[in-house]
Amino acid sequence: MIKNTATIIVIYTALAAWVAYFYFNLDFSLSILLGGLIMLLNLAALAYVWSRVFAKKSIALAVFIIIFKYVILGMILWGLSSAQWLKPAGFLVGITSLVVAVVFERWRSYAF
Repeated sequence: MIKNTATIIVIYTALAAWVAYFYFNLDFSLSILLGGLIMLLNLAALAYVWSRVFAKKSIALAVFIIIFKYVILGMILWGLSSAQWLKPAGFLVGITSLVVAVVFERWRSYAF
């Protein structure tokens, strides 16, 4: 399921960036790509970390990892907020790639 979700994120992000390149500009398209890349890395980190947590069955480790992961994600987003080329709307389109992928994956599991 993680691989399918990651594939959907890549397809959605590439398609959205390609469309944005023609309708908006390069900065908007790059913002979408960056948002999608961050969500793809977030999903990969989540899959890796949870496999380790379930192997050790440690609640404290799970809580620490969740807090640490979101602190790092927040620091990345804070740092990107000062970039002049980053378009917030495009970045949000890229960030929503995870939501779109999860909804599509859930719909696909019910439909087929």
